[in-house]
Amino acid sequence: MKSIHFSVAAKVIEAGQPCDIKVWRTSKNNRGEIIEYNNVICISHHVRSGNFRIKLLNSGLIREFNIFCLFELNQMEVFL
Repeated sequence: MKSIHFSVAAKVIEAGQPCDIKVWRTSKNNRGEIIEYNNVICISHHVRSGNFRIKLLNSGLIREFNIFCLFELNQMEVFL
C-alpha cells in the first residue's frame, strides 16, 4: 500500500476534488470505530485546529473530522 504524509493529504482534501477517506471515530462511546466516506469533497477547513468539513456527494450530508484521525486517503495510508 502506498503512503502519504498528513500535510500532503490535507492539501489533496483541500483541493476540493472528490476523494475516498477513512477516519477513526473519536466520540466518547465509540473510540476506535472506523468510518469510511466515499466520494466526498471538502467544503471548509480550519487550519489551526485541523478540522475539515466534508460533503458526502451521494447523500448531501455534511460531516466533520480532524486531520489527525485520518488514516487512509484514496487507498493510500496517511502517516504523521
